[in-house]
Amino acid sequence: MNDEHNKQWCQCHLMEVLSDHPAYPIEYCSRTRTFELIYGNGLGRHRLYYCFDCGGNLPEEDYSTRPVPDEREQAEAESIMSSALTVAEVVSALGPPDEEIPWSEGPGTEIYEELAKRYPDQYAPGRNWLRCLRYSKRWRSLLLDILEYEGGEIEYSIWEQSVE
Repeated sequence: MNDEHNKQWCQCHLMEVLSDHPAYPIEYCSRTRTFELIYGNGLGRHRLYYCFDCGGNLPEEDYSTRPVPDEREQAEAESIMSSALTVAEVVSALGPPDEEIPWSEGPGTEIYEELAKRYPDQYAPGRNWLRCLRYSKRWRSLLLDILEYEGGEIEYSIWEQSVE
C-alpha cells in the first residue's frame, strides 16, 4: 500500500462529473471533501476512496469540519435510552418518531440478503431489524435511530447532523 507521500491522486475528475448529475448515485460533500456512493433509497452511504476510472486516490475526509453532537444533547439522548427497554418506552419518553423506516426499505437490505445467500460463510444471515424509529427534530446536533428486532429487543445509534 502506498504511503502518504507516494499516493497517486485522481487526475481524471470523473467522480466530480458524476456527482454533478442526479442520474448517478455519487455525491460530493463539500463540508468533508469526500465522495460517497448513495444506495438503498438514499438512506445508505459508502465512502469512496478510489476513482472508478483511473484508480487514483480520492480526497481524504477533513475531520476538522465534521459536525459533532452537542455534549448536553448527547447526554440527554443517552439518559433516555439507558432506561428505555422497549419501543413503547421510547415513544412514551420521546413521542412519535419523526420517521419510521421498515426493514424492507432500509439501506442496502436487498444487497445484504443477496450476499448472505451467495456467501453464507462470510455473510451469515444476521438478525434483521424490523423497523427503525428515527428522531431527527428533537435535537439540533444529533439524530437518534432506534432499531427494533423480533421479540421486541431494541438498540440505538446516535449520529451527528449538520447544524444549519
